Formats: sequence, structure tokens, C-alpha cells
Amino acid sequence: MKEYNLKQSVLIVIVGSALLWLCLYVFVFPHLAGGGPAKVPLTRSDEKQLFLSIENYKQTFGNYPTGENASIVKALAGNYPHLTFNPTNENGEFVDPWKIPYKFVFDGTNSFTILSAGIDQKFGDADDIIFNSVSNGFVKP
Repeated sequence: MKEYNLKQSVLIVIVGSALLWLCLYVFVFPHLAGGGPAKVPLTRSDEKQLFLSIENYKQTFGNYPTGENASIVKALAGNYPHLTFNPTNENGEFVDPWKIPYKFVFDGTNSFTILSAGIDQKFGDADDIIFNSVSNGFVKP
């Protein structure tokens, strides 16, 4: 059996602790915070469905629904009773899998974006999930 001196033992403990914290940070903490990478595909699917519903609304009425999130919910639900996307909060807003309301940004009459705050539940950083109607796809913040 190999014996380690004090310096080597301390180094082993530090490296082992760092690896433990890294594993906890990557695999455990996101799930404890009510999130995790598993919800990203669901969010993308929801945003794609919202995109299609908003585009159908525009084709039917000639313009996009107006107002904030709750107004958009009312417009889409009132005109599309078959709309299967229905996760809403107590304010009547569409919410992502982390229960954060989606943001809708209409850029004039021909384009819009749908934003989810993503895993960390904060808008404006690298994990946001953003669907752009112009590219008909997802973009990075």
C-alpha cells in the first residue's frame, strides 16, 4: 500500500472535493431548483406550438394578437378552442416548464420572438430559450 505525504494528501482531498462539487452542480442542483436540462426540449416544443398558433391567428385576422402575455392567451384561446398548449399561471399567462411567464416581443407587423428564461429562470443570459419567427427557429441570446 502506498503512503502519501501531507502535501499529497491535501491535494487529493482538494481535487476530490472539487470533483464532488462539480458533479453536484451539474447533476443535482439544477433538479433541486425545479429545473434541469430535461425541460429544455419541452420548452422548445411549447414555443414552436405557440409560434404556429400566433401565425394561424395572423393568417385568420390579418395581424398578430396584441398586448401582453395574458392578452395573447385570451386571443388565442378565444379563437382557437382546439389550442392544446394550456400551461397558464393564476394571471392567465402562458408559462414555461419552470412556471415563468413567456415573453412575447412583436417586431412590427412581420416578426416576433418568444422567450423563456430557461433553466436559471432569469431573462437575459445564455440559457434563455428564444424562438424567432423570421428564422423559424431557435436563436441564442
